[in-house]
Amino acid sequence: MFNPIIETAIGLIFVYLLLSMVCSALQEWIATLLGLRAKTLFEGIGNLLCGDANLRDQIYAHPLIAGLSRKSRLDKLMRRDARPSYISPETFSKAFLAAAAVPEALAANTEPTNAKNGNPLHANTKELIAALHAAAPGNIEDLRKNIEDWYNDAMDRVSGWYKRQTQGLLLVLGLIVAIAFNADTIMLTRAFWADPNLRAAAVAAAQQYVRDHPQGVDSPSIASNSQISNSAPNDQTSATDIANNYPSTTDEKPSAPPPTEPAYSAQQVARAEQQYRATSAYLQQTTSDASTQLTNLKVPIGWCSGSAASGSTLQQVTSEPDADGDASEQTEVPCTPDRQLPSNGSAWLLKISGLLITMIALSQGAPFWFDLLKKLVNLRLAGDAPDEKKK
Repeated sequence: MFNPIIETAIGLIFVYLLLSMVCSALQEWIATLLGLRAKTLFEGIGNLLCGDANLRDQIYAHPLIAGLSRKSRLDKLMRRDARPSYISPETFSKAFLAAAAVPEALAANTEPTNAKNGNPLHANTKELIAALHAAAPGNIEDLRKNIEDWYNDAMDRVSGWYKRQTQGLLLVLGLIVAIAFNADTIMLTRAFWADPNLRAAAVAAAQQYVRDHPQGVDSPSIASNSQISNSAPNDQTSATDIANNYPSTTDEKPSAPPPTEPAYSAQQVARAEQQYRATSAYLQQTTSDASTQLTNLKVPIGWCSGSAASGSTLQQVTSEPDADGDASEQTEVPCTPDRQLPSNGSAWLLKISGLLITMIALSQGAPFWFDLLKKLVNLRLAGDAPDEKKK
């Protein structure tokens, strides 16, 4: 009795894993399409600066940061500003000091009061700069290091915001994928429990998948800012050193603003849309692989009509080649009542309950289900098969 329980659990978790990867790929595609990472980072930096919108805009207009992104055709189509989805601590610290005119103030032995564009700094910003500078008096490199540490701590919180945002999105996508595939957990549990051949095929496929992915599966996540190394601070820093580190803020002649549409090479223009193309291709590949795996296993998911299985999304399955090398005839996944639209209230209740369970399961993410699948596969293999013992 114990093995069928484990095998049923493995079959369910393997289905969850495949569909979770579809949800993750779909979520990453939407995030790229809508620029969610760049938007979250922009809002996080605004919060970091205590709502000083002028300083935030000056930081984003600085050449060090403005040069990190280019308005792609997708940005133009959606009429949104091109903003980077990742800014390193070193780059942010230099742009922050430049936008707040801190090097100029330090060179004149005064406190910064106005931003580089002449607008007054927010009172919270001045207090913030004073607190950071108090820990590194007279040393611009120590001040920059303090800003980088402060920025990294803030990015940990921004990363949490993004994860919570994507978690809500994954719940919605989990429901959509569950309905599209008719991945009803109650229906799947019945199917795996009642069909030993289906359980055996699912377990074999799960074992092979674990063997083929020894490093696990990755889930799209926001880049970490804590892995950027910082240069060693100097004990003494003169006004000349400040000018060398921040030339755009200490030149006597004001620097010309960067062009809104710089001349990019054909290769750079192509890279501007590379991420969107990559996520689109990944979504298509992941969906195709998941559908193929489920079809080959004959997992009874998908919708079909009551008269025949011709309406099923996973109706045709080609069996393995026989001894002569010829594939046998195609078989159909049976069009059971569970794969049809419910006919009464109790059936609708069971169907909706099964889809909601699947939705919650898929929102946990592919890495969660892969780790759990790996543990169950190892548990089932605690007693090695005879051929494995010989090996």
